[in-house]
Amino acid sequence: MAWSSGCTPSPFWRFGCSPSPYAFGAGDANVIVHELDWFATFGIVAIFTQVVRLWFVSRPVAKRRVARGASDDYLFVFLVPALNEARVLGHTLDSLLALPIRHSLVIVIDDGSDDGTNLLVERRSDRNVHLVRRELPLARRGKGPALNAGFDELLRLVRGWPAGKVIVGIMDADGRLDPQAPDLVAARFADPNVGAVQVGVRINNRHDSALARLQDMEFVTYTDVFQSARDIWGVALLGGNGQFVRLAAHLDLAPDPWTDGLTEDLEQGLRLICAGWQIRYCRDVAVHQQGLVSVRRLLRQRSRWFQGHLQAWRQIGSVVRNAPLRTVPHLLHMLMVPILLLANITLMAALLAMLAGIAESANVRLALAHPSVVLDWYWLTFALAIFLTVSVYARREHGLTPWRVILLGHAFAIYSLLWMVAGYWALGRILLSKRGWQKTDRLPEQPPEPLLDASPASQDAT
Repeated sequence: MAWSSGCTPSPFWRFGCSPSPYAFGAGDANVIVHELDWFATFGIVAIFTQVVRLWFVSRPVAKRRVARGASDDYLFVFLVPALNEARVLGHTLDSLLALPIRHSLVIVIDDGSDDGTNLLVERRSDRNVHLVRRELPLARRGKGPALNAGFDELLRLVRGWPAGKVIVGIMDADGRLDPQAPDLVAARFADPNVGAVQVGVRINNRHDSALARLQDMEFVTYTDVFQSARDIWGVALLGGNGQFVRLAAHLDLAPDPWTDGLTEDLEQGLRLICAGWQIRYCRDVAVHQQGLVSVRRLLRQRSRWFQGHLQAWRQIGSVVRNAPLRTVPHLLHMLMVPILLLANITLMAALLAMLAGIAESANVRLALAHPSVVLDWYWLTFALAIFLTVSVYARREHGLTPWRVILLGHAFAIYSLLWMVAGYWALGRILLSKRGWQKTDRLPEQPPEPLLDASPASQDAT
């Protein structure tokens, strides 16, 4: 994530001097390396301090006990955008229809699929399942336009219901929602100022893939710390899958509640806040989705998110003018996170400079052999990731031994480097004026296991 360092600077700063001139052959190079060392070290310490501060802010959030049936007074309408999702969509529909909700509808937006997705939906005999079929050339223009098309059908279907009592949920075609989520979400909407609620995200194939496990850690630690802190301020962010928005809030953004951006969910959340609505985060339940098992596909997905985050800068003017004054610093800080990621290249520059010094200078090699220097390197590299793994992830995930927790913490620090690669990939696409994306294929699914009332996402390990 943006808050992870993943890489460390050269520890030469500890001695108050720059590397040996033999490493570079020029005094100017020493000055540059010395500045990189200080900048990188300052950046890591600043990130660590910010994360720990938000960790303390988010800790007072307690579990909410909500009686069954809290959702009975609401109509839940699930929008499921689908492009070639025949592999997973059937199980998703089964799980949505099995949720303990008195009033619900499911609208599948088939965005020009050619794998029989539309046939899978049409064969459903349930009157609560509806299909919106989009054809080329209007189809395949992004998730935002597809959702806007589904929104038009939604307005037709919910006539007669008060807009304040209709909750619109966005589910990816591989999403599985915890059964207790509707009641907990509805309880948040009891506050008329709440326009949207985001639930947590878990990776359901985390037990089968190390890469999927690290994605699960990313979602859990990020949402638990950052989203829980933002929840206190009423400015939690929307993350697409597992987001719920009051229809009355959607109507404030009509006729197109979603933008054409690559992160239409982020922009929608900012627009809702600017329209005067609060956005809450529900940490006690989650939506479960597939994790990617290919590093290249993961980088491509994260690059899309990164590029969409940069596109969301077009909302900065509205945030400054219209968002509640006390929330503006938090929102601007969130929007500026990509700058921190791109600036992390200085960390790599410092590392390469140090390696050059090791290769060329015996004095540098001798200095780096000092135990205190090795310890400096270690805590700058791994301390933050291990802290989050122990204090957050291990409490949300059952069955992890202490040694495995420590191992995962080290792996998580290295995994965080992928965001730097994804950021520069996205920057390159922007410079080349590229906005299109190839959709990532889903993994074939086995029949899903029955969902339990008590999910790992809603309990702390004992």
